[in-house]
Amino acid sequence: MKSIISCFLLTFMLVKSAKSQPSSILDNYDFKNPHQNKITQKLKEISGISSSMDGNLFAINDEAGIIYKLNPINGDVIKRFFLGSWTAEADFEGITITEQYIYAISSNGSLYQFNEGNHDQSVDYEVIKLPFSSKFDIEGLFYDKELNGLLIVSKEYGGKKYKGQRAVYFFSLKDKKVREKPYFTVSLKKLKKDFKVKDFYPSGISKHSKSGNYQVLDSYLTNRSLGGIGNSSQQRIYTYIDRNVFNGFTYWYKLVDVDVNGRRTEHESVSATPNNY
Repeated sequence: MKSIISCFLLTFMLVKSAKSQPSSILDNYDFKNPHQNKITQKLKEISGISSSMDGNLFAINDEAGIIYKLNPINGDVIKRFFLGSWTAEADFEGITITEQYIYAISSNGSLYQFNEGNHDQSVDYEVIKLPFSSKFDIEGLFYDKELNGLLIVSKEYGGKKYKGQRAVYFFSLKDKKVREKPYFTVSLKKLKKDFKVKDFYPSGISKHSKSGNYQVLDSYLTNRSLGGIGNSSQQRIYTYIDRNVFNGFTYWYKLVDVDVNGRRTEHESVSATPNNY
């Protein structure tokens, strides 16, 4: 059986808050005992998952346009439907739901727009080709209602002008265009220097509905540099410097690790308030 772990399965989380607050929002989560639901083994190839306006979950198959609607309480499949009569084939990596459409994205930057279908129904879809090549290796997709757009996460290559960085781009739902510059980036140089992490491969992005915090996710399953040393007493140190900050605001960060037995350790939140001196 496969598990749905509330939000995402994490080993490393960077959270940036643009609001001054007395404690980190991450302190409200229990990473040692995450809520899990068992789902059928038939869904072992799903590669993206998102919550809908009515509180259900939608997941998309990795290599074929098959959409599953899931009950978030027990993990049961409510229904499935297909993209097109012949079922669209692509390396799907993310899915998100807006008030009007459902969007799915492939690793080569093709954005699929469609409506929810009935059980076993084939639905029409529109493909919006975004200015990304397969080199970008798109991994995540998130609908930001306040921005009226989609945030798109590049796993590795961020563009010619952003060597040594991981980029998150913005797609406007108003004009159906991707902004030329990334919405924000993560510096690999600083990540390596301060966290001793050799590389960073974002696999997802989300936003806390109440605090407005963005969460950029990476996992030891896709990033070997985040993996533990194994059965060893050798210490591993992680550090990080955030360049995308503003003076006078307090920013909170937290590290969560997973040992070889699957036990999660939630480390204490730390904060910093940058100022000019």
